[in-house]
Amino acid sequence: MLFLAVTLGFFVENQREHYIEHGRAKELAASFYEEMRSDSANLHKMIENRKDKESHLRYLGIYFKDSSLSKLSASFYYRFTWGMFQTSYIVFEPKDGILQQLRNSGSLRYFRNIEIQKAVGDFSVALNNLKTRLERETFLFVDKNRDFLLDHYDFSWIMARSYDINVLPTEALKKYESDTQSVAAVIRGLDKLDRIKTVNHLDYYRAVLSSTRLGQMIQYQKASNHLVQLLREEYHLK
Repeated sequence: MLFLAVTLGFFVENQREHYIEHGRAKELAASFYEEMRSDSANLHKMIENRKDKESHLRYLGIYFKDSSLSKLSASFYYRFTWGMFQTSYIVFEPKDGILQQLRNSGSLRYFRNIEIQKAVGDFSVALNNLKTRLERETFLFVDKNRDFLLDHYDFSWIMARSYDINVLPTEALKKYESDTQSVAAVIRGLDKLDRIKTVNHLDYYRAVLSSTRLGQMIQYQKASNHLVQLLREEYHLK
């Protein structure tokens, strides 16, 4: 009888512990799931914004190669600003708070499904690869684009349309096409501008952005979507 009581007690305690761990796993899964879903929506927007930025860079590359740089088209500075000056609208900062919590607390053990454990590992690798790539992009902008802008961009154009009237550049640019106000602008340091070097720089910048979008961003998106699907099925999340 004593043996039976001890055995039953052990069994009950084991079941209770299993129940608690399952509840904790579902709680963590729900938080992780919501964090990734939010990131997924943000990433989709950033990918579309990057396509838009790449189109502006393509236009600029063609313009600097073949067009007059002393008599600028009406759309030149609009595209010049989107392509080279504005960066915040394409910046993606993936959230990893829940993932870090799972790692640091050892809570990943609560996910007993082997496929989920593997998917978390794949997602973690994709996340790290994307972060590394985004750091390279930031370096490129700070180290190369900024110098080019300081040498050749007419900041009076964007100042008159945004900061001087307390409007953010992104909002000012969105209103540009329907705005009748004309703000004159020039390419600064035109006598020192090397067309071939400039076109090559624009093409390189576009290639970097495209490579990130088609490479690390897509891999991150696939890993995230796969993990979200597994968590949804395993823990009946909506």
